Amino acid sequence: MNLGKDLGKDLEWQTLVRDWKANDAPPPGLAKRVKRGTLKAYAGIALGIVAMAGIAAATVPELLRPGVSPLFYTVDIYCLLMGAAVTVVTIRAMLRTLRPEAQTTRAYLEIEKRRSKVEIHAARLIRRMVLLMLAFNALWAPWKLYVDRAAYAAQPWRLVVGFGGEGVIMALLWIHSKFVRRRHEKRIAMLDELLRATAED
Repeated sequence: MNLGKDLGKDLEWQTLVRDWKANDAPPPGLAKRVKRGTLKAYAGIALGIVAMAGIAAATVPELLRPGVSPLFYTVDIYCLLMGAAVTVVTIRAMLRTLRPEAQTTRAYLEIEKRRSKVEIHAARLIRRMVLLMLAFNALWAPWKLYVDRAAYAAQPWRLVVGFGGEGVIMALLWIHSKFVRRRHEKRIAMLDELLRATAED
């Protein structure tokens, strides 16, 4: 009987300890960082909606215009689908990082970890998009050069500005995504250490 009472007290004590950990208020610095991340998430959602509206405004009138060549029609559809896919993926990812599940240090660390995972996912998505654009250009560029060969012969700088500028942008996106992925992988490792320390306290 005494053993049962002692066991009951131990379980009650463990419950109190868990409750104390769960109600541990996050430090001000972490709370400020999480708040900034929330504002950034809202801004990302708004930017995604604006970008999608811009893509739709640029492509839908062209799709509805009579006499559009099948190739340009295909390019417009491609741009519209790519824009929609990126917008949906971005907004869905941001919605999971708006607020912590509780006002605790652990919950705040967890949401910071989720945000870093979203950044890594976005970096991987950018790299896939760059590869997809390269594959698309492998088909688009020869046709474009053939159709506009007279214009490119008269103004060869258009070739450098057009395809060269696009190549520079894709290279910068590729390099930037690599640094973003590495930075957030290190950040996740640091957050995991903090989460383990929080669990052991």
